[in-house]
Amino acid sequence: MKFLKPKFCYVIKNRKFYLYLIPLLVVLAMWNYLAGGKPMTASDSWWHGLVEPFVGISTLFTAMAVWWGEISEDWRESLPKRLTVEYWFQGRLYMHCENAYLSGEADIRPLGQQIGGQMAASELDGTPEKLAFKAAAVKSSVGELQCVEGKIYLPYTVCFELLKLPPKLEKLEQGKHYKWNHSFDEVKAVDTPTDRKAPEFSA
Repeated sequence: MKFLKPKFCYVIKNRKFYLYLIPLLVVLAMWNYLAGGKPMTASDSWWHGLVEPFVGISTLFTAMAVWWGEISEDWRESLPKRLTVEYWFQGRLYMHCENAYLSGEADIRPLGQQIGGQMAASELDGTPEKLAFKAAAVKSSVGELQCVEGKIYLPYTVCFELLKLPPKLEKLEQGKHYKWNHSFDEVKAVDTPTDRKAPEFSA
């Protein structure tokens, strides 16, 4: 229910037809019932006057529930996506990028590799480093919706396990890691929380 208002805004913008159709069907069913079933049926029996409208309304609400589920999924997929990337080596966090812009799930791995190369770039000439990862050591997940500065987005997280350290990371002080935020300012060495544990990468 937290994001009910933006979902309704999405419906109003993309599914206006249903907003007109649903109230119309409800009004017609209620009118038929209150008038004894005669306006819309040939017989005035209790079946046509009460049961059929009830069944019709129940079917309508079932269809509405299915429709709402589909709308929710469409709305979720339409949200902007952000990617948080972590780079680990021998149980230690070396680099962490938060909320990079992500166009789609298919771009998670290549974008993560690109960001890692830029973060570990040579300190001499800024040339991006080509990082080596274990083939089956990419862990990705999608989190719950988040709202930052009034904007809702769908967060993704991917963790890479490095095979070896590039020169820049070999010089990194113990207890620190490089961090880069979504605004892509300067990469900074920050303290690593002592409770951070490495993800369980597959062998």
